[in-house]
Amino acid sequence: MQIGRNAALNVKLHRQGFVLGNLKLNVKEMFCTIQWMAHDMMEKEIAPFFAKLPLLNTLHLSSNNLKGIVPNLPINLRRLSMSHNVLSGHISPASVFEHLTVLDLSDHRLSNPIPQEVLTLPMVVRLNIPTNKFTEMEVIPYPSADLQHRVLDAHANRLHGHPPISLVNVARLSSIDLSHNQFSGRIPVEYGPKPGSSWKSLFLEDNFLTGNPPPQFIDRTVAACNSLARNCLRCPLNIRFCREQWPGLECVEHHDHRT
Repeated sequence: MQIGRNAALNVKLHRQGFVLGNLKLNVKEMFCTIQWMAHDMMEKEIAPFFAKLPLLNTLHLSSNNLKGIVPNLPINLRRLSMSHNVLSGHISPASVFEHLTVLDLSDHRLSNPIPQEVLTLPMVVRLNIPTNKFTEMEVIPYPSADLQHRVLDAHANRLHGHPPISLVNVARLSSIDLSHNQFSGRIPVEYGPKPGSSWKSLFLEDNFLTGNPPPQFIDRTVAACNSLARNCLRCPLNIRFCREQWPGLECVEHHDHRT
């Protein structure tokens, strides 16, 4: 396939049983979008083909039963959607590049800490990494005013320890979902002024957080799109999004298991 320089190409692959490594296109000199849509349920590995397309800007590989590790990506890739596959292992900092604006790696078997290099990709607006096996988030350094992050979704992982204080360093962040993890300890006081102001939504339900919520959560009229439910918190009755806490026995059992 020959296409002139700077042309635009949308490649949609529907062929059943197609192996990504067999795809050969002479598109090194153009911008393009590739969408892979397999129909079989066989697990397939991702061949290093895509890294050879330096001007590829959009790659859709969701729901294809792809296995292996997160592949090295084209250096100018802007949007990567690889949700609902079976990738495993850790995300190597070498796999991601600074031009990404959307990174969707939801619903895999990815594990280990979420690297700082991923959390600080300078152009990413939406970072979707829920339903994996990540265990912690590396620290986002201060200052982080240049980061474009607006959405961080890391729910349904195995994140433990205290909720990351360094999220307050991300000036443009407005939507955070850390629900359905294993966070414990107190909600950082640094979170206090955020919900209802710069943070439009904060979901921390289904963890094991303890103590009192930050006092600003009580004094501030916080929008309904926040939740602290199903934790081990001591919640005043007037905080509606803090109701329905875990029974005391479940909190004790979790604490004993962690220690």
